Amino acid sequence: GCGTADTDANSSGTADCADVSLAMTALSTHIGPTGTLTVRVSMGASAIYSISGASLSVVFDPTMLQFVSATPVAGGPFSAGSVVSSDNVLGTLRYTLALGGSQTATQSAANLVDLTFSPVAGAEACGTTGLVSFGTFSSATTSLSYSVGGSQSPVVSNLGAVYIDQTAPVISGAEHVALAADAGTIAGAAVSAPTVTAFDACASESRPVTFSIALAGGGTVTSWPARFPVGVSTIAWSSADRAGNTASEVRTVTVANYQLLDVSVGFVGVIQGSSSRQIRVTAGGQSSLHTVNLTGNTGSALGVQVPVAASYPCIAVKCPTHSLTDSASAMISGARYALWSSLRQGDSNNDDS
Repeated sequence: GCGTADTDANSSGTADCADVSLAMTALSTHIGPTGTLTVRVSMGASAIYSISGASLSVVFDPTMLQFVSATPVAGGPFSAGSVVSSDNVLGTLRYTLALGGSQTATQSAANLVDLTFSPVAGAEACGTTGLVSFGTFSSATTSLSYSVGGSQSPVVSNLGAVYIDQTAPVISGAEHVALAADAGTIAGAAVSAPTVTAFDACASESRPVTFSIALAGGGTVTSWPARFPVGVSTIAWSSADRAGNTASEVRTVTVANYQLLDVSVGFVGVIQGSSSRQIRVTAGGQSSLHTVNLTGNTGSALGVQVPVAASYPCIAVKCPTHSLTDSASAMISGARYALWSSLRQGDSNNDDS
């Protein structure tokens, strides 16, 4: 016999001389659709007898996993391994290990065998425990063989939490942007960097997000630019979870080939009530007509599109049917130009006289 109750020093319920353990650990706990789950079976030290072999009875969830192969761990005590039976419908595996070549029995803790499984298409197991475990089927159990003859049932630890994750993380916060070029520069427009996040629902965790920007006119950057150039720049956002699933989102930043000008006008003289008049704005060799709604003799035309220029020291404003031309310098107000124009009435035939 092996020991007595008073030699159960660790109070496991098993006599110390037979208290040898087998444990399952996953070499990677996050498995994607093209990955495999490798479960390593390891043996604890034996206090009294040397171990010369093992017979493993393994059960697994066939709705999540399919058995692929078993390989003795290189450098381990047992190089002779054999699949006795496997059933991917029932989720059972019988596997034996034995000494090979010049190997001798051991009392030392050691890694024994790697069991490889592939995930079932569409399966999701998010932090699930016990997908692979030691079990009993067809009266077969897990046992370790002694070099002196006989065997024992080891103390076992089944596979802990693993993630079979076949769903990519979800990227949010990436949006298309369209805007005018900034006033006071020909470099384009400043765009605030958005807060873009990615979340992996299976692992319930946020994931890092990276981006690459193909700038309008050529060139690629991976840091947020001070300004986007005129034209269409394309941003490719991407994120990967720990199982290797990758998500991507593509967005554009479109900077128009014009700047915006806000024109405030005041007509010299008295104008009663509310009315509207047209004004002609000439900037950078480009003219455009705009309707100004007046309250008394003042009003404004907002968002007038003007050619992209670093400055506008002289912009001409005129009401073609009521005023002489007034020229003034535009100021920069945020991302736009701003101009105040005082229009002296009296020109009804548009000849500025």
